[in-house]
Amino acid sequence: MISKIKDFLQGNLNYHNKKHLPQHIQEQAEFRAFLCKPCLAKGGCPHCGCRTPHLFYAPNKTDALNRWGPMMTSTAWETYKETLDATSDNDIPTTNTDSIQPIK
Repeated sequence: MISKIKDFLQGNLNYHNKKHLPQHIQEQAEFRAFLCKPCLAKGGCPHCGCRTPHLFYAPNKTDALNRWGPMMTSTAWETYKETLDATSDNDIPTTNTDSIQPIK
């Protein structure tokens, strides 16, 4: 229960300060939203009940369906993006946190 409260507080704080977050954190929040388009469209996750897009900014949050886990360090995130680039050029969202769109 404490971890859910912590995720809620961190997610909300980070969401409202997203323009001041490091780029690798912003990108991971966008990627989480990209992977959870139905949750984003509904304004919340039907599996865990978290509000979106706020939950995407909680650094230690794990998706209820295990699509994503805790946020990575900058180095780990860059390495992970390289594996995505190798599989598909259209699966990585942009760094614009105001409108989450895949890179074209």
